[in-house]
Amino acid sequence: MFGLFKKKKEKNIEKSKTNRVIYMSNHVSKNDLVYLHRELPLHVHFFVFNKGEYELAEKNLVGRKVTLFEEITPDALKKIISIIEAEEPVLLFPELRVSRFGNVMKIYEEVAFIANRTEATIYPVIIQTNDGKGKMISFTSLNPFSDKDAAIHIGEPFQLNIQKKPEVNEKELASSMIYQKMTELYAKSMYKYNVNLFNELLEASRMFDPNKVIIKDPTNALTYKKLLLGVQVLSSKLETMLEEERVGVFLPSSIGQAVCLFSLFKIGVTPAILNFTMGQSTLIDCCETANVNTILTSKLFIEKAELGEMIEVFEKNRLSIIYLEEVKESLSSKDKIVGLKKHASSQRSVHSKNEVILFTSGSENKPKGVILTHDNIYANIHQALSIIDLHSGDRMLNPLPMFHSFGLTIGTFLPLLAGIPVVIHPSPIQYKVIPEIIYNEDITILLSTPTFLNGYGKNAHPFDFQTVRYAIAGAESVKEEIKELFQQKFGIRILEGYGATEAAPLLSVNTPMHTKEHSVGKMVPGVQYKVQKVEGIEKGGSLLIKGPNLMKGYLIHGKGFVPFNDWYDTGDVVEIDDYGYITIKSRLKRFAKIGGEMVSLNLVEEIVAQCFDDIGFAAVSIGDKRKGEKIVLFTNHEEFNMRELKRFVKAQKHSALLIPQEVMQIEEIPLLGSGKTDYVKLEQLAKSE
Repeated sequence: MFGLFKKKKEKNIEKSKTNRVIYMSNHVSKNDLVYLHRELPLHVHFFVFNKGEYELAEKNLVGRKVTLFEEITPDALKKIISIIEAEEPVLLFPELRVSRFGNVMKIYEEVAFIANRTEATIYPVIIQTNDGKGKMISFTSLNPFSDKDAAIHIGEPFQLNIQKKPEVNEKELASSMIYQKMTELYAKSMYKYNVNLFNELLEASRMFDPNKVIIKDPTNALTYKKLLLGVQVLSSKLETMLEEERVGVFLPSSIGQAVCLFSLFKIGVTPAILNFTMGQSTLIDCCETANVNTILTSKLFIEKAELGEMIEVFEKNRLSIIYLEEVKESLSSKDKIVGLKKHASSQRSVHSKNEVILFTSGSENKPKGVILTHDNIYANIHQALSIIDLHSGDRMLNPLPMFHSFGLTIGTFLPLLAGIPVVIHPSPIQYKVIPEIIYNEDITILLSTPTFLNGYGKNAHPFDFQTVRYAIAGAESVKEEIKELFQQKFGIRILEGYGATEAAPLLSVNTPMHTKEHSVGKMVPGVQYKVQKVEGIEKGGSLLIKGPNLMKGYLIHGKGFVPFNDWYDTGDVVEIDDYGYITIKSRLKRFAKIGGEMVSLNLVEEIVAQCFDDIGFAAVSIGDKRKGEKIVLFTNHEEFNMRELKRFVKAQKHSALLIPQEVMQIEEIPLLGSGKTDYVKLEQLAKSE
């Protein structure tokens, strides 16, 4: 991998279209000047601020021009600009300080101003060190440095070329563009191919304390050492029992499911993770779609979740059931010894073609199987780590199910591979229990959906969230009422993200570095996007994406595998501003066409929520003889008043088309297992009425 970057560096240097050149490097240690001195051409002039920290480094930079400044001043800027304009290449650290955890930190506008003013060609540079600093080396399967203490990655050159617009701050936009290019290279430097997530778990246990408790659920807590021992023993046994390439996994979010998944990864068997909240016929459809003949489950889970009928249905459809408790009881002394030997030798998986199958919620006909490779998941983990400063000192709570890609990739695999202790909770709707877990476990990172966050916020004591650094929400848009609740009660700004199962899942997220109200943040590094015009929608269009985290393809019921080859159409209507912030307008299917006009059902919900200061609303559209379609609003708000809504719409100068034609009272808005509103069920109810 590192040899590839060296070749790219030489090629890139030849590509420069201008004689004005700036190398912009991340900053991970006080030894960075020495590392860069070995790799960059000798005629590159090094400029550094915070003079006192680097005076000792000068003696190791023989033959190199180095200028040290006490601080960034107008005179310093003028000097650097004059040297660049004289066509002498320079090196700058745009963060102006050493990074705390290895991430690219804020890019100073003064440095961006230099690049924009000189119209120089910029080479992004990423330093990976071998001293344990930062996350970058935490995931390398083999030591890439040999006798070196750092590796240098030089990315594709670029120029800012910022067009002047009244609404754009040029320095801010320039800083944003430099940050984007550097984080793209940061993430790319960590991508690997033919990844096996079990092997990455082995590497994580070497990088971090193997005796540190890394995963916990309501019944157990395991260190890396015990987790890996359990995986080695179970995988050895399953290898003798399983002949097929795919098996169904029908388990709750727990340590047991984590052990089961990594055991399957070890022996090269693909898990098809089944959503136990789906109906019986839908689950059978999932098994048929993925060509699954065997189900791994737990007797205790089946008993507690009262899913005995589902097991009978599985068996009637000739599916073999393997209970993990029985597997454990069947372990012989020989099985245990074999597992212990493999654990003692840190035996790796030899399988390089590795996949996970998740299923769509079945909003269109039968559910589709989404095939994610370990490469997809691994890339998405690093895309997230490149822009959010998560580290081994954090403690994450994941109450989301593992059949949900957010709960699987970001809530389970990311913390286990990044040395972050994670608390798994099997039920996200225990609104009083979860705030207590946050308080007792000193949770710093909370993952959830807006609906679940609302429940936690209403039931929590203001001090329960006092250790939480980030509350990250996905799956659906965060309503203003929930944001205000968390800000006023806990002083926490919810970071809203956006993704899709097909993208493993993270596509964009607001971060402390880059946040914009009413947006879902900027696209994660490495994801390309374009916006396709949609007839009837004036602003924005349908979002198309591609990147290393995009799925291998679909499994379609009755058709089999359909590969993903190019751009993936998310089906979401978005607007993207000059800075790259994404605003989701609606799902393309979440529009009603009334009298020839496209009306956003999401906007209908937002307006009603604002009017009644409540979030208990959901809108769907159904056929209408007179206008083609009509909007039906479901609500559990007892004091709903149509006259009041009409007055509000008029006062806010919204279109009258946003007023629902029918309103139906309902005890509770139905949810999918992921926490999203179950619009399919509501649409069926509207049609039946």
